[in-house]
Amino acid sequence: GQWEGLLAEVVGNRIDLLDLLNSFPSCEPPLPRLIELLPRLKPRYYSAASSPLHSPGKVRVAFSLVELPVRWWWESVGGLMPRHGLSTGWFNDTCSGSVQTLGNTQLHSSLVQVPIFPRLQNPFHLPSSPTRPLVLIGPGTGVSPFIGFLQHRRLLAR
Repeated sequence: GQWEGLLAEVVGNRIDLLDLLNSFPSCEPPLPRLIELLPRLKPRYYSAASSPLHSPGKVRVAFSLVELPVRWWWESVGGLMPRHGLSTGWFNDTCSGSVQTLGNTQLHSSLVQVPIFPRLQNPFHLPSSPTRPLVLIGPGTGVSPFIGFLQHRRLLAR
């Protein structure tokens, strides 16, 4: 029926609750009810793009801000709306004054304090011998750990 078609359109176009509320301004649900509907955020893991030898107690993070164009499904609005990832969008907005750009990768300096929750069981690490050759292949991690690994190797060589 009509509800299945509407549901398919909402899911197919990645329409979220905010999109629906913007499309129907007369809909004013109570804030506590909206908060109940929000899914619990899952942790986002980022690899350190710095060595702990460089700046103890500080970490650099490299990330790419991906912009996903989402088509407005409501006919009166039309067009494409940019959508950013939740975590990288927050990094970009919060740390905009401390961003260094390297190609499409943005390196954030230590000017902004961001709460972190390190992953305690991380099998991704350098070999114990600093003379052992490295073959660096990114298993979906991007360049962040490699920047940190190379910085660490350089500092160990001093």
